[in-house]
Amino acid sequence: MSYKDVVRIACANVRQLPADRPDDLSLYLDFIAAAGAQAADLIVFPETTFSAAGQPLGDAAAALRTHAELAEPIPGPTTAVLGKAAREQGIHVVAGMLERDTQRPEGVYNAAAVIGPSGDVIGVHRKVHLFKTEKAFTTPGDAFTVVETDFGPVGVLICSDFYCYPEAARVCALKGARLILLVTAVMVTLIDLQGQEAIYEGAIELVPDIIRVRAYENHIYIAAANAVGTSLSGYRAFGKSMIVGPHPPGSFAVKYFAGPASQVDNELIVATLDLKAMDAMRRRLWENRVPPLYGAIGRHAADA
Repeated sequence: MSYKDVVRIACANVRQLPADRPDDLSLYLDFIAAAGAQAADLIVFPETTFSAAGQPLGDAAAALRTHAELAEPIPGPTTAVLGKAAREQGIHVVAGMLERDTQRPEGVYNAAAVIGPSGDVIGVHRKVHLFKTEKAFTTPGDAFTVVETDFGPVGVLICSDFYCYPEAARVCALKGARLILLVTAVMVTLIDLQGQEAIYEGAIELVPDIIRVRAYENHIYIAAANAVGTSLSGYRAFGKSMIVGPHPPGSFAVKYFAGPASQVDNELIVATLDLKAMDAMRRRLWENRVPPLYGAIGRHAADA
């Protein structure tokens, strides 16, 4: 199949939907329109942008009820609104939200819907690696998602899938992804299961480093959209959305093609990426892999 080798990517460094969850999605539709006006082929929104995050996590029962109420099917009402905007702008939209399992209504996923320029949902990633605070109300996904687009296969990962488990990004790359889209809401503060505030100031510096390392170790571009501001769950996300990749391809230097964005304000960042040269360098990387020696990666630590 023939793909476009040059892609223009936008990341929305933006707050999540407010706690009262109004039907007004105008802020996010304005971001899609702005990306379209800048000739972007795709825009990525942060984790759970389109679903208020639920009750404070100290009350697990309330969180379970609230998340079930906020979740909706994919396709569903929100993706229909976003699909209309995607069609009007001729753009792909990646939207973080809570998904209700239509076959199992009690099942709620932390998901990212991928909407094509036709307005249709063309893929969904369900977060695989859940934090302890999420497990009370969220069901884990069971696959690392690669979606077919006009500019080739694209990997979609959510937060800890990417930061804590390097295997996820590597699997996407091995499955043919030419680009990885990271949907995230990394916090600098968090309300833990006991209702106490924990502070993770180090994440502000560590997270960009992890993104750059993943880009280098897979010879791939990464577009990371992070939330800003305080969520209903009691954490404060710090933005710094970015688009990065090795430059020139195959070098030890990892370049910021856009961002880091603001730590406190809504902001749209946009970059143009040449995928063809990066493809060639990634193939050279794969030539030197020795998969028979990697068996321990596929086993639990106790079995390794």
